[in-house]
Amino acid sequence: MLQVSYIRDNREQVLERLAVKNFKQSELVDDIIKIDNDRRQTQNRLDNVSAEANAAAKQIGELMRAGKKDEAEAVKTNTGAWKEEIKTLGDALTALENDLNQKLVLLPNLPHASVPKGLTV
Repeated sequence: MLQVSYIRDNREQVLERLAVKNFKQSELVDDIIKIDNDRRQTQNRLDNVSAEANAAAKQIGELMRAGKKDEAEAVKTNTGAWKEEIKTLGDALTALENDLNQKLVLLPNLPHASVPKGLTV
């Protein structure tokens, strides 16, 4: 199975080598690249929201130790929204990864550079 990073970085070469095999579903390569971009954006957003939630949890602990209970409660009000967003983003990320793997399985390996174009596989 081809690596997504290779497909993303060498799109034209992948399409050229697949044409040697008479592979007609060139849109599959573009779908893989699009799904991977969506997956990367979702992962980035999930990482950012998780970092915000972790920083808030640390801040809450510091405020409680300092005896600033009212300020800690104010910070706590956002944690429910972050937890829900983390769950939603995690579910979306899992769905994108599954979709990406299903598409990657459909993409054949590239033939060696010495293989001439032909109708036989």
